[in-house]
Formats: sequence, structure tokens, C-alpha cells
Amino acid sequence: MIALFLEALTGYAAFFPFLLLLQIIMNRRCRKEQLQVRRGAWVLWQLFAFMVVEILSVTGSAGILDVGTMGAAMFGPRELNLVPFFMPGAQATRLGLVLNTILFMPVGFFLPLLWKRCEHFGRLLGLGFALSLWVELSQLLNWRVTDIDDLIANTLGAVIGWLLYRLAGRRLAPAFQLDNTQAGFWVRHYALVSLGGICLYNFFVRPFISLGLYSLTGGGVLL
Repeated sequence: MIALFLEALTGYAAFFPFLLLLQIIMNRRCRKEQLQVRRGAWVLWQLFAFMVVEILSVTGSAGILDVGTMGAAMFGPRELNLVPFFMPGAQATRLGLVLNTILFMPVGFFLPLLWKRCEHFGRLLGLGFALSLWVELSQLLNWRVTDIDDLIANTLGAVIGWLLYRLAGRRLAPAFQLDNTQAGFWVRHYALVSLGGICLYNFFVRPFISLGLYSLTGGGVLL
């Protein structure tokens, strides 16, 4: 367990300079629009970013160095499933779906806790679906299975997280939430900018950091 936690922190460290820069830029835009960014939101945003980074890591989201490694095999029956609830290994598959659902629950909980616009169910559903779709489509580039069941389970997890927020998390909103409902374009879409920025950094930058560390440590570190 400790080893897994240390591995997670190592992966997050590769993102931290980018996350800090993104947070500073977006918070400056908030101040220009005279929007109050609560102190607790800084910490909570980094925790949210950490969870998204680990979702991308755990689910095996591909990077740019994976492009072309699979060839036509990416569309093979062992790599791509477009039939909902087709479970050849039912018990193991059901467990995987449950774990995927749990994995995405923090997304649905923290998005509205951080940004008021994400309290709207449709926006939350769209963001959860988009993040899951990014993960599943990127898996076409590596040897992970792209599965519509995972897409459904991930999105369901985000919805359950949103329901938990509505039931119990709303009382925490005054300490963290940014009311960006009437803000300018970039601040109004702060959640999308955050998720999109992390996904793009994971795809284009993280593979090269990982490759560099792997070379410098003689194969001892791979993010």
C-alpha cells in the first residue's frame, strides 16, 4: 500500500509544475474579474488534479509515444468492445466495472464542490462522459481494452459522485466553491480547462518525462 502511494506521488510530481502554473493563471483571471477564490480551493483543486492524474494512470491512458505501436490490431476484437454488457468473463468483468464506477465517483463529487456551474447535472454528466471517453479512446493506442462498458461505468461513477454531493457535500461548498456562473469564457469553463489541460499534458508531455527518468535511472523509475 505504501509503495502504491509513493508511486502515485511520483506520478503527480511530474504534473505539479504544470498544475501550479495553470492554477496561478486561472486564479489571476478570477481576480481580474473580481471573483473571490477561497483559500481552501487552492488545496482542494490540487487534490482534485491529483485524483484525475491517478485516474489516467490507473486506467492506462495512452501517451503520444504509443501512437503507431499497435497498427491495425487496435481495432481487433480483443482490444475493442462496442457491445454493452457483453461479459465473457462475467465475475472478473463485473468487479472491474464496480471498480471503474468507484474510481470516477470523486470526479462527480469534487467538480461541483469546486465550481458552481458544475452543480448543473447536464454539465457534470458531460464532463464525466468526456473524461471517460478520452481514457477509452486513448486506449486504442496501447494494449488496453477500449470497452463501452467502462465508458458507461465511469460516467455512472461521476453521476453517483454528483448525487453524493447533492446529498451531503453542498454544506461544504461555502468553504471551497467558486461562483463562475456569470464569469468570462475561460473562468466560466474552468473545470473543462482543468480536465482538458491535464489530459493533454498526460498525452503529450508525461511520456517524455517518463522516458527521460527511465533513461537517467537505468530503468529504475517509470512514470
